[in-house]
Amino acid sequence: MIKFQFEVRSEIYLNKTWQNTIDFCIDHDEFIPHDYQKTILEIASNYGVYRKLSLLDDKKGMLIVVSLPTGDLFSEWLARRIDYFYKVKNSETYEDIDEIPYFPNSFQKKCWNLTNFTPLIDFDVFWYYLHKAFDLTDNKCKIKLDSFEKNAREAYIELFT
Repeated sequence: MIKFQFEVRSEIYLNKTWQNTIDFCIDHDEFIPHDYQKTILEIASNYGVYRKLSLLDDKKGMLIVVSLPTGDLFSEWLARRIDYFYKVKNSETYEDIDEIPYFPNSFQKKCWNLTNFTPLIDFDVFWYYLHKAFDLTDNKCKIKLDSFEKNAREAYIELFT
């Protein structure tokens, strides 16, 4: 099983607090096209992606825990998301102006600030399947290490530099 978690906070409502994750999501839904949302959820369901959402302690964002049944399904899911990114030419973050997606940022709403991405499995296994996803697509994808928590960044540097 591939499992990871990350935090998202609002880029739009910096000081607002929410009572539940549903209201947090509703307040941000207007910033993503409906067809795009529908397609990425369909891709997720095809690969067995499970997401658990909870409010952060300060109620200004969400903790999202994601799992996929196998490493191969994670690789296939991510490759499919990369392909879809290029198909619609729709970057989800401002830093992707050159239309090359950055994992994990490009796969979240641009109105969210994503931080503390943490693999909840052995780092070398996670990085292996992430790179396998990049190999499965003909399109380019980069890694935004700044979005990862410290130990995951250090493991990546140790493994790939």
